[in-house]
Amino acid sequence: MKTILKIQKDGVNTLKEEILKHSNSKLEKMYAVMGNVKESGYDVIEEALIDLKAKTHIVMGIDKKNTTKKILDNIITYSRSVYVWDNNEDAELNANVFVFEYEDEAVVLTFAGDITDSVLETDTTMYTYITYDLIKDKKEYAEFIDKLTKDIKDNVEKLTKAKIAELSENKKIFSSRQYLHNVPSIAELLGSKDNTKKETSEDALEDAKKDFVEDEELPKVELNKFKDVAFEIDLSDMDLGIEDISVGLVGETKKKETKVEKKEEHVLDLTEALEQEASLGADIEEVAHVEEEEEYVVSDEIIDLEELLFEKETVKLDKKKVEKKIKKEAKEKEENKPASKKIDLTKVSNIIMELPKKPTKGRDSDAVKVPTYIREMIPDFFDIMENSTLVEREDGKYKEVKIKLEVIDVNSGEKYMDNEAMLSHKLGQTYVTFESRKLINVNYEELDIARVIKLSKDSYHIEIIPTHMEEYNLWKKMCTNTFRGSSRQYGLM
Repeated sequence: MKTILKIQKDGVNTLKEEILKHSNSKLEKMYAVMGNVKESGYDVIEEALIDLKAKTHIVMGIDKKNTTKKILDNIITYSRSVYVWDNNEDAELNANVFVFEYEDEAVVLTFAGDITDSVLETDTTMYTYITYDLIKDKKEYAEFIDKLTKDIKDNVEKLTKAKIAELSENKKIFSSRQYLHNVPSIAELLGSKDNTKKETSEDALEDAKKDFVEDEELPKVELNKFKDVAFEIDLSDMDLGIEDISVGLVGETKKKETKVEKKEEHVLDLTEALEQEASLGADIEEVAHVEEEEEYVVSDEIIDLEELLFEKETVKLDKKKVEKKIKKEAKEKEENKPASKKIDLTKVSNIIMELPKKPTKGRDSDAVKVPTYIREMIPDFFDIMENSTLVEREDGKYKEVKIKLEVIDVNSGEKYMDNEAMLSHKLGQTYVTFESRKLINVNYEELDIARVIKLSKDSYHIEIIPTHMEEYNLWKKMCTNTFRGSSRQYGLM
């Protein structure tokens, strides 16, 4: 075993680089114990999990101040072995340990503090870097993993969709539901009965049964590959797969047929009108929404609620006429949807995206990043990377290619030209980067928009548009998809 004290300072030896570097295709297992994870820190952790094929075991502290439901919903899509420690109680989990296990070696990172983007990248952070030789140090490593997983098992609970629903219902995590007031609906104020079904914790638990996973034991170290072990210990991983789970449904749903007599008039109350409006909206939304990895869709469809509201609560409507009107409007919107169109991803020349908060120092102060999965969606946009060269930098190996970059600061009206800019990709990272010293001159805030335009094979243009500018609203409408693990959005055209 070898232990080194490392210092993250001025963007060098960052924890972020270490975590992403070790989250590679050769990794066999990853263990992560995280005391307090904030959303900005989780974005970094997610970069390591996105394309990871190794088995993972994750323990994280949760509390109603920092833990969002979005984080928990997201993390269980990457690992079936996620456990939570309730930091709302007196005994909080105060530990950050990352273990990366390869065939012959294991690397351990330990550090203090909350997990945020600044702690992982820009702050002056001291951390311990430990390496185990899995031939010479097999016993010590086995004991270490045993302690890391078993000594805390009585304080953690398996994270499932049902558990997330329970935590949200009991306000153990941050949820917008905590701030909803019990205000009567419009229908109730007008004297109509509100038939809207309210979601309860029981409903959430029922929905979660569809994704039921049996309780699993905490993972254990696999020692059958180590020879000449002078002790007996069974730390083999359990099969985390889900096989042949069937849910029996009791009873049958009977369809009821309703006969409507010709010329018969019905009073359509406000609740029914709103339900039909919601149904129409769902149909249009289904047309407009397509997953990022499939076909990309841009939609500006707006439903006019006023068309279905009543000036007087006593107005009587012919139900058949209303249904006919709704169907007609839906058909017209389907036939005339110039704002809802499928994009040919091979012809994309613009990436419009909301920016993160600009770092005040370090390498990223002169960079605009685009996630790898978006690059793979539009390979022709980045085809110049085919001519990239492998370069050794102080912090790792990079694929880089020189480009011409025009930078426009819309707020100040300044224009910068950089003929020595770079399009780069650090091996192990999950994004490509536009690098230019000219970008340092542009001050932007979180959620300002960057419009990246490909002018030619080796020439690009970046406009930085702040939120207070009039044209911001135009480009904001183009951002119809959400980045993985973030609330920020992007669009292609």
